[in-house]
Amino acid sequence: KTRPLPNTINDIDSSHLEEDARAIVVTETKSPFRVTQVNSSWEALCGYQREECKGRPLGSLLNGPETDKMAATALVSNLLSGEEAGVILTNYTKTGRKFKNYVRVGPVVDEMGKTINFVGVLKEVVDTEKVMGAPKSGGTKLPFMS
Repeated sequence: KTRPLPNTINDIDSSHLEEDARAIVVTETKSPFRVTQVNSSWEALCGYQREECKGRPLGSLLNGPETDKMAATALVSNLLSGEEAGVILTNYTKTGRKFKNYVRVGPVVDEMGKTINFVGVLKEVVDTEKVMGAPKSGGTKLPFMS
């Protein structure tokens, strides 16, 4: 069973993010989706330290020549509609290592239900066939399923 995405202010509190073993990134809600915080698992997967990625556009950190821009755009489109979504993308670490990334994204809301951030949970995948419900090619958006 897939764990729910962090989706409240309390969930993205830095101490809660650090307790989560999943690689998590939190961004602003407007393009270019600048990073506001990451956890240690994200640092280990992506190779960036939180100080060097904070304030930088997420796409500039992870996207590269084989990143499916249409799939990434579809993911953003779902986010802007207030929906959770997931897709497998080809991303790149700080050192340039290419990896298949099953990314799940969703809104983070405040006490009034207003979206204040976006959150992404990244997971490196070796066998895309084993990721339940994920598209086989990175070209289609995938509505999030719990």
